[in-house]
Amino acid sequence: MVQQIEAAAPLSDEEKPERVAKSACRGRGASDAAPPVAPAAAAASAPAAAALDHALALLLDPKARGLHARHAAAVERVVRRAAAEGGLAIGELPRTALLLELTLRVVAEQGSDCGGAGAAVFIAPLCDVLQLLGQPLVRRALSDEARLPGALAAGLSALSSALAEGMPQQVQGAAAAALEAIASAYYCRPSALQLAAAAAPAVDQQERRRASGAHSSSLLLPLLPPPPPDADAADAAAWRAYHLNQSLIHGSGAAVAAADTLMAALRDAAADAAAEAPLLQALLACSLWPDTCAQLAQHGALRLAAALLRRHGCEPPALTEHGSLQTVIELLWNVVERAPAAGLEAALGAAECAASPAGSDASPEAFVSTVGAQLLATLGAACGRLLRCTHSRATRELRNDALVALQHLCAFRDCAAAAPSDDGRGGDAALSVLLSAAAAGGSAAPALEQHGARACSPQALPPRDELDIEMQLVAWGALSDAAEAHPDCLAAVVADGRLIPLLMAHAQPSKSSSSSNSSSSGGDGGGGGMRDPAACLVPEHRTALRRAAWSALLRIAPLATPQFLEACDGGGGLIAMLATGGAGDDESIEVAEAAARLVQHLCRGSGSGAEAAAALARRGAVGALLQLLRLQAPSAEGEERVRCAALLALAALCVAGGAECRKLLRSGRGVGALVAELERLHAADSTLPSAHLLAALGAVWRCILPDARARAEFLARDGVDALALLLERCNKHVRPLLLSVLSDLLADARAAPFFLEWRSPRDPALGLPHLLLAAWREADAACAASNADGLLARTTRPFAGACSSGGCDPGSSTARVGGRAAASLPASLAATLAGAVDAALGTSPSPAGSAGRQPNQGPAAAPAYGYLCPERRQLLERIAAAAADAGAVMDKVYACLSQAGFEAVEPLLPAPERAALAVVRRYASLREGEVWAEVRGALEAEGVAPTDEDAARIQSGLRSAEALAEAVRDEQAALLAAHARAGAEAEAARYAARLRQARAEAEARRYQKDESKLTMRERLAAKARREAMLARSVVGAAAGGGGAGSLQAAVPAG
Repeated sequence: MVQQIEAAAPLSDEEKPERVAKSACRGRGASDAAPPVAPAAAAASAPAAAALDHALALLLDPKARGLHARHAAAVERVVRRAAAEGGLAIGELPRTALLLELTLRVVAEQGSDCGGAGAAVFIAPLCDVLQLLGQPLVRRALSDEARLPGALAAGLSALSSALAEGMPQQVQGAAAAALEAIASAYYCRPSALQLAAAAAPAVDQQERRRASGAHSSSLLLPLLPPPPPDADAADAAAWRAYHLNQSLIHGSGAAVAAADTLMAALRDAAADAAAEAPLLQALLACSLWPDTCAQLAQHGALRLAAALLRRHGCEPPALTEHGSLQTVIELLWNVVERAPAAGLEAALGAAECAASPAGSDASPEAFVSTVGAQLLATLGAACGRLLRCTHSRATRELRNDALVALQHLCAFRDCAAAAPSDDGRGGDAALSVLLSAAAAGGSAAPALEQHGARACSPQALPPRDELDIEMQLVAWGALSDAAEAHPDCLAAVVADGRLIPLLMAHAQPSKSSSSSNSSSSGGDGGGGGMRDPAACLVPEHRTALRRAAWSALLRIAPLATPQFLEACDGGGGLIAMLATGGAGDDESIEVAEAAARLVQHLCRGSGSGAEAAAALARRGAVGALLQLLRLQAPSAEGEERVRCAALLALAALCVAGGAECRKLLRSGRGVGALVAELERLHAADSTLPSAHLLAALGAVWRCILPDARARAEFLARDGVDALALLLERCNKHVRPLLLSVLSDLLADARAAPFFLEWRSPRDPALGLPHLLLAAWREADAACAASNADGLLARTTRPFAGACSSGGCDPGSSTARVGGRAAASLPASLAATLAGAVDAALGTSPSPAGSAGRQPNQGPAAAPAYGYLCPERRQLLERIAAAAADAGAVMDKVYACLSQAGFEAVEPLLPAPERAALAVVRRYASLREGEVWAEVRGALEAEGVAPTDEDAARIQSGLRSAEALAEAVRDEQAALLAAHARAGAEAEAARYAARLRQARAEAEARRYQKDESKLTMRERLAAKARREAMLARSVVGAAAGGGGAGSLQAAVPAG
């Protein structure tokens, strides 16, 4: 249907228009025939259809080419009859679109200046037709729902032609109004919260649409997202209409046409400024759809926003409440929030020639910048003007909206690079505006005036209401984004000197003046003695400011560690906040947890982690973190979070601080605290992987194992027993990290006796070698290395498939512990500790509002966890993905058993486990053969022929590995055969013993009275001896009253 209209629209005089006119007047073809309707409906639609057919025939008739008055009258008749029938019918929409296209062509031929009578006569009828298109469509048949997408696509195509550059302004305004009505589902758009909760992946929809070839309208409806479950019939209809209309607008390009027309109007100095309003409103209504935002960003909407801000950013405050500035800011906010980051990066980085200042003699090339730089400069200038005007609530809301758009732009490098610069016309620089908004809680005007002297103290201007608090929150987030995006912004923020003390003042708990904080911080240094600037706020606002302050500190402080340490008295203020956890209330525990996370990020900072660790260690960070491990929180969840944060901070502190921090940990009884933490975690639920256990194992691995004296104390405190108990019942996804810690511990020769002597409390016959071989067999089953008989299944590449990452080298991840090379933490699990655990616990800094753009990093092979929050589920999936490598488990089991000694382990094992031990003993050599096979496969895949010497070496390595595998399998077969023979012999011996016992019992049951060999005299003598013995027995002595003395007397002296 749409193709037919597009083919009919550009008809010329040579294409026999009379035949087209006859076809239009005669009716429709078989493909788009109107459905049968009731007689009443047909009678009602007949006048409008007849008028439409008459108008089309008149416009297509070459003999009536110059009768513009008759053409306009025919179009007006169509509008009147359709309005009398309650609106435009869906079945008549394609032909109405054709009518609109033909009329617009006549107007374009006559000229767009409206000076000629031929063009002017069509303006009013065109505006009426466009107004009719902006009204809800009338359904007159059951099949209209299926025909709606195609009909509406035809109407939007005609709207795009009406919005094209060169059309009369009245026509463009009417088309923009119709586009706004269609984009908003005829002003019944669902709420923003509903759209955000059920945002459909529009890119996936387009991919599915292309893959299925869905150009016909009937295939569009199944691709629409379902309405909310609690929506009634009216809301569901509005939901479907909104999504269908927006998807069709994106496909028609109507929003791009409106943006191009508006840009042309801005370039024309003589254009009427009143014509901008409908175009802006139409673009704003279309910008709620992510695909349309990406389309607008690609076609210059950001350049358009910069031009609009240059024009409307200087409006008086009284006009901003109802002027175009609010529309421009909302449009910019929608585009930068909903468009893909890659498309925005390209659009913001495009070169643009900036307007040179008046009186400048520099060449135009000197003023070439990027679109992002100009947009940020103009938006910063507008924000500066709005910050000075706080006379009304509407102005302050507009100010906050502008700051939100500014925050989104600051996340891009091209924009952040221009943040310290102004717009060249006397406006405020974006960075200066953000710093003033961050420091000023109530009114930013004094802060802007005092910015040059830096005289605005953090406590000078307390926030007044929720809008001022929102302004501060947005400004902190924008400064964090800018500091992370570009080093120049970071240097400017640090040089300003106001932000970090302000954040530290807001980060402290409400009871910051307690004696514990004062004693820990040493007076009023660093933030321990700073007056709380949010003390006069309600608890909800104070909590929001405190959490936002910690979020900003976690992002800015690691990038400017020396300046942060200087601002908080060399770390004393941060240590004081760690000590606040001893208060035990929820607020203090939350602050202590955030402070521990900040310690972790400071120590992991690039370039200055060692300096930060040394400074914090001198101020008592190790002791404060160890104290958090002994903390008893009101809630179990809060206690687990603060303990986990303390463990991660201790690990980072010991890695960055080196031997000095490990010494402080050992002298502060940290080894015992970590062992106690492992013992406490043994009783925890092991159904799901535990981030807390991962953090504890990471702390042991980083804080204890590199230090010889700490390892000795760990062994003396039964650390091996704690690890063994965890290995016996921990979740299988934690096992690789636990085996890494155990293998590094066994690198110390003093740990081997503890390893060999441990026995399970559940089964005394079960030792650590048995647990390790059980883990080996589980990994063996994952890669099918052994068959059902317990023998190697393959002699060529027996462990193929053990490494999910494509090849594991047992020596690729090693660490020096105690002077010996030992297998260490796998890189994937180290990333889990540094990334996945941090993300789930909130320790990884991320800008507020950008979580929706982060890709889902959960692997497809990870198990699905139901009935969990998204953050918890993502953490568990990342842990499971990191532990999915069966080769890593085999590497660690080999490292543990080889360092404990195969000769010492073998006597403790039964024959079946000794057969598995035979494979473990030669594991490294067998893996060498797999490396040779991978080398040969890589050369063959690249088409490289090795030299004769290399080929001989590869072949020799493969033959040696295969011969070794055959020898191992023979050894396994011999061990299992000997075990089978021993079992058969033991079974035969047990059977013979049972037979002997059965014969003896049968013999005892037989009566033997007549077989006695004693005489009567001998039987009487025996009876007398028995009676004498009974007389001297214990019973006899007791009956005689002798008691215990009689018992001793009854015993013969000899």
